[in-house]
Parts: sequence; C-alpha cells; structure tokens
Amino acid sequence: MPYLRLWGTVAGGWLMAKGALAAEAELAAGEGDLAFLRAKITTARFYGEHILPGAVSLEAAATAGARTLMAMAEDAF
Repeated sequence: MPYLRLWGTVAGGWLMAKGALAAEAELAAGEGDLAFLRAKITTARFYGEHILPGAVSLEAAATAGARTLMAMAEDAF
C-alpha cells in the first residue's frame, strides 16, 4: 500500500510539473486563457509544496519491510 501511494504521489507530481511547464510556455507565447494557465501553475506549486513532500515518508514506509509484522506470533492474529 505505501508503495502504491508513493508511486501515485510522485506520478502526480510529475504530471503537475509537466502541465505547469506547458502552461508557462503558452503564457510566454501569449496564447491560451491567462487565468486558467496561471491557476495551472499555482496548483502545481501547491502540489509541490504540500503534497509531494509526503513522498519521503511513503518511501520510508514502502522500504521498511515486514519484519515487525512477521515478528508477531501467528496466533496473535
């Protein structure tokens, strides 16, 4: 589960960054809906500042292994 959440968080960040770069290119070219493109960039920045940092803790959980869980006796379940 942590691995899937990590993957989704990082993939989401990649897609947000890709969209922000495209929006910046359109703004630089003077094309597109100005308000929409600015919102796209702001949303990507928010994701990068507030959502993406959670990937660090998800990475730790995804790579911790199952040693603690497997240390429990079978009859404890």
